[in-house]
Amino acid sequence: MQIRSSRGKAPKYAKEFHYLSDRIRIIAPYHLDVSIDQGVDLKLSLDLDRELGRIVCRHLSVSRVAKGTEITGTELRDIAIATLVRLGGDEMIKVRGTDGRWVPLSGAGLAFAPAQGRDRADVVADAAVIYAVSSLTERSPLLLVAHRLGVSQSTATRLVSTARRDGLLSDG
Repeated sequence: MQIRSSRGKAPKYAKEFHYLSDRIRIIAPYHLDVSIDQGVDLKLSLDLDRELGRIVCRHLSVSRVAKGTEITGTELRDIAIATLVRLGGDEMIKVRGTDGRWVPLSGAGLAFAPAQGRDRADVVADAAVIYAVSSLTERSPLLLVAHRLGVSQSTATRLVSTARRDGLLSDG
């Protein structure tokens, strides 16, 4: 599946709220329109499922815009819904980075300062936020913590354990 274009927006009735931390805000529900290869257009309705603890697809519609074509099982099998949920989640979720600015998850790559030379409590708090949002969008949380903070995966594991112990993350 090759994404050619995407456009998302929150409907008028959507709500923005803090989730899991005062450093994570989510707007939900969220609608995402995506054009993929071979003239297939998708419309997704995304929402936060609090029971599952992640962003989920509640509704998906598929259409072919070109005449003389049809939707087949091949096109349906090629739709990577998890990839599209992550794409929408990147816009639904905002995080407050190390410097205090709010940024969408899609731009959060540089929102967290490297761990080296920083106060451990601040690094643990950042690790908790990174872990929580990566779990919401079904990414590899420990790997992302390690990458964003510039630490090894074993150090990331210890930071997340400390965050759990300190009540910054739930056990779920």
